[in-house]
Amino acid sequence: MIAELQRSWRKMTRAERRRALRILRESAAFLACIVVAVGLPGWVEYIL
Repeated sequence: MIAELQRSWRKMTRAERRRALRILRESAAFLACIVVAVGLPGWVEYIL
């Protein structure tokens, strides 16, 4: 699977790579927001 990803990455143009990286970054930020939103109330109760 990793080899397939590397092959497809090499075939991509620079603009496509940039777009793919942006999508990855945005989805990572979105997941981080969800983790913070779920985890924060418990931490606030723990601190208080």
